[in-house]
Amino acid sequence: MTETELQVALAAATETNKRTAGVFLETLSALAYKEIKKQAYRGLGLRPRAKQAPTDSATREETCEKAG
Repeated sequence: MTETELQVALAAATETNKRTAGVFLETLSALAYKEIKKQAYRGLGLRPRAKQAPTDSATREETCEKAG
């Protein structure tokens, strides 16, 4: 079923016009894409990375000396 056929069928079923059905489908698909993308990140255990603070060599040397 093409997008146009889907719009016509939805418009007939809800007794609205084809344009309203098209806007509904576009909004629904955008929301579904957004939620699926969120779930995929959670399902894979991925999270957006936090930005690292800039490092300088003096701080790095102090940290190495404390650890060693």
